[in-house]
Amino acid sequence: MARVFRFLPSCAVLAALCGCSLLPVPPERRTVYHDIGFPKNVLELPRPVVVTRFDGDVGDRAKMCFRVAGNTIKPDAFNRWSQPPASLLRRYLTLALRGSGGDVPATDAKAGLIEIGGELIRFDGDLDSKTATLCVLVVASTPGRRLVERKTFFREVFTVTAPFDGKTASSFAEAMGEASSKLAKEIASRLGKAHGGG
Repeated sequence: MARVFRFLPSCAVLAALCGCSLLPVPPERRTVYHDIGFPKNVLELPRPVVVTRFDGDVGDRAKMCFRVAGNTIKPDAFNRWSQPPASLLRRYLTLALRGSGGDVPATDAKAGLIEIGGELIRFDGDLDSKTATLCVLVVASTPGRRLVERKTFFREVFTVTAPFDGKTASSFAEAMGEASSKLAKEIASRLGKAHGGG
């Protein structure tokens, strides 16, 4: 019996070391990268447009961010945007707003252009209301290095939403693409009004 008690601590240590290999291995979770897609249509514009840049540090860099319980933002460690949200939005608007808008003579190229830029304010999904929200300050103006050289057509905050299932990151990405499409249409409409189109 004394021999059993002498080997018992050794057996306990051996069982503890082997116990790690006896437990099930947790499934490996890989990071998935998402995109907002590309516009389906090119919008007609009164003049050629150049999308310059959108500033904004929303969320946690390229991690997808979800709003839970009011003012709590929860970044998703395993679902990320393929680029920072401001870069995704700039690319989307560049493609959507590239309509001809008429030709501008090379000697007067800058005089005919409209520059669009601004600041990304919100780029998140609300898990309670199951909506993706895109909020952007948009400034449309003529080109110029200094503010006094520019003519501002409008400076406006746009907020657009799109529904998503509240469960999957891919449905959130699709909803952000839909919100970006709505934003592009609103900007094109606003540009038309600024140029006497309605």
